[in-house]
Amino acid sequence: MRIILATNNQNKIIEIKKILSDFTNVISLNDLNIKVNPIENGASFKENAYIKSKSVFDYMINHNMLKDTDIILSDDSGFCIDYLNGEPGIKSSRYFGDIPQKNKNLKIIELLNNVNYEQRKAYFIDVLCSLSKNEVKYYEGKVMGHVAESIIGDNGFGYDPIFIVDEYNKTFAELDENIKNEISHRGLALKKFKKDIENMNKINQN
Repeated sequence: MRIILATNNQNKIIEIKKILSDFTNVISLNDLNIKVNPIENGASFKENAYIKSKSVFDYMINHNMLKDTDIILSDDSGFCIDYLNGEPGIKSSRYFGDIPQKNKNLKIIELLNNVNYEQRKAYFIDVLCSLSKNEVKYYEGKVMGHVAESIIGDNGFGYDPIFIVDEYNKTFAELDENIKNEISHRGLALKKFKKDIENMNKINQN
């Protein structure tokens, strides 16, 4: 069984490979020389995750690359802020256009200037799409927190430096990588995926 990651985001690939380190055959698109850039025009995280998986699935079918046991794994995630009516949400990667991520983080801090702690509630959500020749499955992870008043921490990527995890009262960017991978939205969704694969393998062995 190969798990093929349907993403071109190198930070995401590194993170997913670490979380799925129990599996030996986790492969990136670069490993297979697959070039796809799907248009993420879905109306939900679930739809966008499916669009990514399906684009790789179709490419591999068309090029006779897909094996019967291959799983195409993609995800779509977002940073959702209550005060901004759930934004950036599904537009997280495109929010404020094509500017450096640090500038996006600073702009969000500016939008929430003088907003009290209770109104700064936010969450990260991740929806995985697992697509094979036989089925499509979805797994969701969600972690609650608040928007920080400044950029804090040097780890992680994206909106990590401005998201305070309620459980630790630290931003994702302050947390040790192993702790973050254990409790993050992506980590929680991948845990569900891992458990499903492990259960499936047990059934096949019996």
